[in-house]
Amino acid sequence: VRSNNLGAVGFLGDSRRMNVAVTRARKHAVIVCDSSTICHNTYLARLLRHIRYFGRVRHAEAGGSGGGSGLTMNPILPPLT
Repeated sequence: VRSNNLGAVGFLGDSRRMNVAVTRARKHAVIVCDSSTICHNTYLARLLRHIRYFGRVRHAEAGGSGGGSGLTMNPILPPLT
């Protein structure tokens, strides 16, 4: 997903495409995204809410380049509406 202030997610905003992508996973699904961008799309915001509740969310530290994973388990994510 593109990271932008407009919340434009492009073709990934098509719920049929995302449904196929997520339901094809047999054991694990990894979604890498900018949560503040995808929260502007209703379908993707619901997917993120589901992942927060049932899955595990990792957050990349701002400005973290090189050395270590730069991931934490307690992200500060924008509220979903």
